[in-house]
Amino acid sequence: RHSSAESALVSVGLTGAVLTIEVTNDGQTRTGPAAVPGHGLQGMAERAAALGGRCEAGATADGGWRVWASLPAATSTAL
Repeated sequence: RHSSAESALVSVGLTGAVLTIEVTNDGQTRTGPAAVPGHGLQGMAERAAALGGRCEAGATADGGWRVWASLPAATSTAL
């Protein structure tokens, strides 16, 4: 909703007890009056931190956008 992306790539991995999620796209981020400020990225980072993980987001070298998160994976099968 905030970019002109035509495609996105989603990667999910599990290494030991760490779940990683990465989403990249090829769109240009909108700026200026059409952009609606919000708390989406900040909220994702806060939720990841509350779980003991990290979340990063930003522009890629080729002009797209990347969101990456690393979260501790559940060690119990009981939910």
